[in-house]
Amino acid sequence: MRVSNKMLADNITANLFRQTEQIVKKQREVYTGKRINAASDDPIGIGQALRHRKTIASIDQFQSNIKEARMRIEYDETIFDTVETLLQQAVDISLDTNVSNRTVYAEQVADIREEVLQLANSKMGDDYIFGGYQTGTEPFLSDGSYVGDTGEKAYTIATNIQIGLTADGGEIFQGAHDVFAVLDQLTTDLTSGTAADIASHASALNEVIDNLETVRARASADYQRLELTDTHWGGFKVSVENMLSSIEDVDPAETIVQLQTLQTAYE
Repeated sequence: MRVSNKMLADNITANLFRQTEQIVKKQREVYTGKRINAASDDPIGIGQALRHRKTIASIDQFQSNIKEARMRIEYDETIFDTVETLLQQAVDISLDTNVSNRTVYAEQVADIREEVLQLANSKMGDDYIFGGYQTGTEPFLSDGSYVGDTGEKAYTIATNIQIGLTADGGEIFQGAHDVFAVLDQLTTDLTSGTAADIASHASALNEVIDNLETVRARASADYQRLELTDTHWGGFKVSVENMLSSIEDVDPAETIVQLQTLQTAYE
């Protein structure tokens, strides 16, 4: 078969076009650092890459939820610690037998009651945290009545796995005894009651403190679980990112050498 000049020219042109495409592709790889920049580069590889990216996105969401849950527990802990300190002050007052201090003590207990009420109505962002699912309104009225519900704050930390944090203010502040009712009665007895009446409130207040300790212990266990889960996701994310890199990324030095080789051949 005779090869004409036109066929030879066409063949050279086609080869130059292919080389130009290879150079452009390699330039893109150098610029992006990625081997796959279009679906046509590696149809199987891009499918694997998309699955890995979806996994990483899920891990990021889980870790974000874990971070928020940990912040919630830390915030709750500061509230419970302050409440316990205030209630311990009320216990000490109820056991003090100095009659001359009763008027001052009555004012202090009234102040303690109001501080505990404010803490029970604490917000995190725009949400009240001790009203169950009723996050838009104050869970405790000024008379100490609880108007929230028994809902908990749930955080998704893995596929189909949630961790629920206590948000039921009724359980927290009125589970053992109604802390507001006890403090109200203590204030009244400091004004007009007997020493025995006053001292009798120490037991109830201590039970309220014990109940808070139980709530804090559960929160501590939840916090440890969140830390362990976060560590797991951190390690797993690194593994998935490495797998994604092995599919997508190029060796910069090697790719530059390949580009230079293609350019030399083209010239």
